[in-house]
Amino acid sequence: MLHVVQSLGLGGMESVLIRVANALCERGFDFHACCLTEKGDQAYRFPDAAQVHKLGRKEGFSLRAVFRLRKLVRALAPDVVHTHNMGPLLYSSLAKFIGTGAPIIHGEHGQIHLKVGTRYEWLSRLLYKACYRVHTVSNNQLEQLRDLRLATASRSLAVVNGVDTERFSPGESAVREQLGIPTEGRVLGIVGRLIPSKHHLRLLQGLAMLPADVHLLIIGDGPDRQSVEEEIAKLGCGDRVHLTGNIRDVLSHYRAMDLLVVPSDSEGLSNVMLEAMACETPALANSYCHGCDEVVSHGEDGWLLPMDSPERIAEAVRAALQAPDEVRQRGERSREKMLTQFSFQKTADAYEYLYRDCAAHHRKA
Repeated sequence: MLHVVQSLGLGGMESVLIRVANALCERGFDFHACCLTEKGDQAYRFPDAAQVHKLGRKEGFSLRAVFRLRKLVRALAPDVVHTHNMGPLLYSSLAKFIGTGAPIIHGEHGQIHLKVGTRYEWLSRLLYKACYRVHTVSNNQLEQLRDLRLATASRSLAVVNGVDTERFSPGESAVREQLGIPTEGRVLGIVGRLIPSKHHLRLLQGLAMLPADVHLLIIGDGPDRQSVEEEIAKLGCGDRVHLTGNIRDVLSHYRAMDLLVVPSDSEGLSNVMLEAMACETPALANSYCHGCDEVVSHGEDGWLLPMDSPERIAEAVRAALQAPDEVRQRGERSREKMLTQFSFQKTADAYEYLYRDCAAHHRKA
């Protein structure tokens, strides 16, 4: 098996890929990963870090990277090439076209943004035809994929993300004490790359409208970091905003939160939500974000409310935090849902079936 990705940096898609690879290695699979740009901060977690390959592609399209990928595929002779998102699919399809032979399974891990009549639409349709199967990570995504007629029902499927409920579980956390958050403080959290679609600035502006005992953990890093820091200074809320950057110990931070906030309007199926909910931290998610309603049931194990403005974010947080007992109860129901409906075991089984089916088809061809 060969995974083709931009990199194994810090991110939900990369984490799932690595967990699946480790789980299936125990079932007799052999995995390699090809990173188009750099290996990334999570490469050490791959089953065998020596089997993570880097092409070193720079900005823009690189024909050299296509030929290097073709050479790697020929040397490894994998039964299946699994591409993740559009860039890796483009390079893998071109490498296949000029002679590699390995079948491609393509995974879409985020909401699909496709403008009809553009070159991107034409390219997407062409590249999808080069795939044995196209999969999404949520049923909402799959419906969108088929509505756009990018893939037929027989060639597309959903492999829904799951969470490791043994690792992500309720427990004590020293994070509040370490960050100097008062015992009576209420803690919101947001986890993800600092990019515009996650709406960190909007969340900060909403926080400024909330009582002073409400704190915010911002976990992650990215190109918007300077803008986030400037907004914190502008709003004068630095005493209750805790910007951690990228961290490996996300578990203890989930446990320190009263509420995970997801103001994003573009998600596939949020691994962050699955992880937090497995820790009995309920989620407040943007009702305008496709995929969130596949994880959160409003009024039962979390909240789905409009969060398209700072005012609406503040209103949604107030509604969620007004009854502490209700927050606790929804947290308990969140974990129960993760145990019964979003088991990582089911996800690993689904990928195993998909890989074996593709490999068997290739051998018969």
